[in-house]
Amino acid sequence: MLGSAGFFGQLLTLPILPLLADKFGRKNFFLGGRVIETILFSVLMYTTNWFVMVGVMLGFGMLATSRLTIGITYLVELFPKKH
Repeated sequence: MLGSAGFFGQLLTLPILPLLADKFGRKNFFLGGRVIETILFSVLMYTTNWFVMVGVMLGFGMLATSRLTIGITYLVELFPKKH
């Protein structure tokens, strides 16, 4: 269930977040996702409730779009053209 919640969260945000990042800028989505992931990691370390853990994994899946799809594109744009 935990892995499925993460994958389901990614499927929820995949059609929406990249389009919003193209419109409003990738930097804010990338950095905001890292901040929220830090909070979710803290909650995951201290929770003993199964439903909270499933919710955190759903959140990780939703933020995977900002890390993978938006983040890789954003970081590649920072490299100089000659590299």
